[in-house]
Parts: sequence; structure tokens; C-alpha cells
Amino acid sequence: GLSSRVSGRSGAAATRVNLAAALRGRPKRLVLLAALALLVPLPALATDSAQPEPGPVAIQVSASLDSCGLLGTDVVCKIDASWSQVDGATRYTASVSAPDGSVTDAGDVPASGTSVWVPYVGDGTYTVQITAYGDPPGPVERGVLARGEAIDPGSNAVEGGSGSKLQESPTGSKAGGVEQVPVEPVEPVEPTEPAPEETTTTPEETVPVVPEPPPVVEPPAEPIEPECVPPSPEQIAEHDAQVAEQERLVAEAEAAGEPAPVLEPIAPLPVCP
Repeated sequence: GLSSRVSGRSGAAATRVNLAAALRGRPKRLVLLAALALLVPLPALATDSAQPEPGPVAIQVSASLDSCGLLGTDVVCKIDASWSQVDGATRYTASVSAPDGSVTDAGDVPASGTSVWVPYVGDGTYTVQITAYGDPPGPVERGVLARGEAIDPGSNAVEGGSGSKLQESPTGSKAGGVEQVPVEPVEPVEPTEPAPEETTTTPEETVPVVPEPPPVVEPPAEPIEPECVPPSPEQIAEHDAQVAEQERLVAEAEAAGEPAPVLEPIAPLPVCP
């Protein structure tokens, strides 16, 4: 059977988890060992020897493997743990020890349970330890109420007062019992590229599109007629002289029986209304 080691006024509550090497391709099963209900006697006042000793303080712990996956390039596993509350406890802390000796400190945790992500370092036992702090009921100094670890099977020694040997319980997890919970291997989660975020526009954010007006085509301007200037008397006299000269040349050619000469046209005089 699995026993516990306790010293002084401290008690123990620990959980061990065997994680299978899921990434190695070997058909192993994950085994969870929960060391439960380590009893811690509370001493009586030294000045009152007739007063009976207070009853033991028990922490009932249970744990289970939630899942394993990849965090970057490392394999991590999530262990869920829960425990019974201790009278007078004001805070609890949790830590997980791996087979290679490394410890993951979860710090302060809620009063009834927590989940801890731990690096997977290979096959072996992963021990979950819960420590309770506070003011125990009765004349006991403030400090650690319960703390401890499970030790190898076969050792029945309990130091520092009466204790409870952990025996295998046929009814599952309970005080003074150890439950072995087989868990199927968990396939590692391959990292995936994040999907691009879709941008949506609400009706309030929609800006109406106003079409540009067509270009204004102006009609062609009407041609401006030049101002009519009547010819001067000199222009009229010169025009009449040119006409008379051409008539004379034509008459002489006809009289001589010659063809009519080629004459330049004479510009007409402007006629104003």
C-alpha cells in the first residue's frame, strides 16, 4: 500500500500522475495516483494536560489528467486537482513535482480546486502537493495546517504522532484510499495558423457613397460678327476706278479680236444694313 510521512503538526495531501509518452507512438496509458486524506493531529495546550487532544485534520485530494498538447515546441499537460477544505485555512498553495525532480509552483490557488499546466518530461510519477495555511480551530499557532507528500509503497512509518496509512480502497477516491484512473493517451495538438480576422461594418459605420455629378457641358458660344463699317468715299472711288479699268481692257481685247485678258478679282465693298 501507499503510506504518508508527516512531521510535527503538519499533515499531507499529495497526488501523483503517471503521464504516458504520447508523442513516442507507444500504446501506453496514463495512470493517475491520488494520495488522499492524510490525517494531521492537532496538539493540545501544554498547560492543560487533562484536555483531550483535538481530532485530526484531513485533506481529501483527487486529481485527473485533463489533456496534453503543444505549447510552441514543448509538450505540456493539464492536471485538474480538487480537495476538501480544512477548518481554519485561509489560503492554499499547489505545486507539481515531475519525475526528473523539477517542480512547477502554482502559487496561491482557490479553496476547493485548481488546474495546473506542467511540462511533460517523460514517463513517470507527477506529484501534486496541496498546502493549507491559516488559523486552525483550537489553541494552535497560526501557520501551516496540512502539508506533505506520498512516499513509496511498502513504508508504513508515520513520524510525529498518530497518522493514517493509505490503503487501496475498493470504492474509489475517498479518505484513506488510492484510486488508479486509467486515461487514454492524448494526441498532441498540432499548431495551426490563426485565421485572418474578418472585419465587419455595422450599419452605423456605413458611409453612403455619393456619386459625383456629371461634368457641365457649356454650349458653344455664338460667333461674334464683326462690326460693319461702311466704305469711305475714297474706297468707293478706288473701287469704281478698278472696275472701269477692267472693263476698258476687256473692250479693247474684243475690238482687236483677241481673247479676254485674265484679270484679278476685285474685292467687293462692304454693304451695311
